[in-house]
Amino acid sequence: MLQKSLRLAYEYRYFMKTQLYQRLRLWEQNHPGFVILPPDNE
Repeated sequence: MLQKSLRLAYEYRYFMKTQLYQRLRLWEQNHPGFVILPPDNE
């Protein structure tokens, strides 16, 4: 659900440059088993 909402607000390549993106990736690293965003290679 979050991913879909973010897609409406940003092109993914621009979103990847934001602080929000970096913080979400950090959260995923600190919470194994939870995935918020697709892998970077998609």
